[in-house]
Amino acid sequence: MRCFVSVEMNEESTRILESLQAELRRIGIDTRFARPEQMHLTLAFLGEISEEAARQKVEELEKIDFEKFDVELGGIGFFPNEKFVRVVWVGCESGGKLEELRQKVWNAVAAGTAAEKEKNFSAHATLARLKSRKNVDKLLKWAEEKNAAGETLGRFTVSSVEFKQSILGGPAGAEHKTIGQVFTRD
Repeated sequence: MRCFVSVEMNEESTRILESLQAELRRIGIDTRFARPEQMHLTLAFLGEISEEAARQKVEELEKIDFEKFDVELGGIGFFPNEKFVRVVWVGCESGGKLEELRQKVWNAVAAGTAAEKEKNFSAHATLARLKSRKNVDKLLKWAEEKNAAGETLGRFTVSSVEFKQSILGGPAGAEHKTIGQVFTRD
């Protein structure tokens, strides 16, 4: 089973990301948009693991301890970079709390998975995955204007972490199924 660990966003933040996707649609880029019901912040992508390994990882994840914290959405970015845009994302800032949580999650679940190979962590919410370079120049200009404003786009509170299975091949793309969830202790 293909698994990852994530933080879910609230409805308000999801609506904000949907409005950004609407702006991207008007630009006319050739893309596949992230579905609103599946918008999240990935803390660790584990790749293919067995059901038994998934159960063990959920047990390990349940041992982590963290307090609630706020995350601000702001800043448009690209993976791998502006010269070769494949993914359009919105950055997430938490004063280091998201990175601390990611490290706890990583320590709990990464051993023996694809997450072991992750070197850098860039907290973000994916808006879209580009299929071609159509109108990328317009996309870059849009992002530059958004980033120049320097405004916070939204805010949400992190109070849980979810262990999810990604089921590929559905008509609407991957389906995400929650296998386990860990809540803050406060």
